Amino acid sequence: MASKSSDSRIFPGKKLRQSAVTAIASRTRAIAHPHSPPPFTPTCHYYPNPKTRLRYTSTSFGLLAGSHHGQPRRATLPDLFHRYGVPKHRLPRKMFGVFEHDVLAPNEGLLRGFDCRFMAPHSRHTETRRADLEHVSEVQILSESTEAGVYMAGTRDGRHIFITGHSEYDPLTLKTEYDRDIAKGLPIDLPRNYYPNNDPSKTPIVLWRAHAILLYSNWLIYYVYQVTSLDAS
Repeated sequence: MASKSSDSRIFPGKKLRQSAVTAIASRTRAIAHPHSPPPFTPTCHYYPNPKTRLRYTSTSFGLLAGSHHGQPRRATLPDLFHRYGVPKHRLPRKMFGVFEHDVLAPNEGLLRGFDCRFMAPHSRHTETRRADLEHVSEVQILSESTEAGVYMAGTRDGRHIFITGHSEYDPLTLKTEYDRDIAKGLPIDLPRNYYPNNDPSKTPIVLWRAHAILLYSNWLIYYVYQVTSLDAS
């Protein structure tokens, strides 16, 4: 029997995502778009119609550019490009695993209560570079990793948050991706800092759950309820 740490049923990611969608729908004047945005693929191409994408993120969720069904995801990369001209760069190898991140803005509402360092999963073929973001005065870097690079950035007015990682991942999501690519014969490295002793036959170690819960809680409290209440008034 798998240990509790590997049981995806006790991981609150899905409940948090649903709560986020419900909260946004009830607190904003916008009506959620009935269709999902175009799929994002791990290439250096962007959406064929970026205005549709930006209209979707602005009217459906208002506060979180690049969100997908209420969760911050790698789709933030095209949003950063189309809003601020920040490019994304293809990585020589997939950024894959669970990495340590530093909090750079501890007083930011989204990071309130975070430890100085925290873990978060990444699974992507491209990156957003610090040097590119530093040229955009409207955007500040909130958290980054020595190994994985920029994890979180946001506009200084708090209206848009850009996250490159996957704090919403369930315990076995990286395992599922790894097993899928192995079965297809695709080149894939073991996810970093995930399997005990890098042994994929062992139960993965969950190192990001507490901060994932805190991230979504802070987002709902400080960015959804408070900001949208002000907008509505």
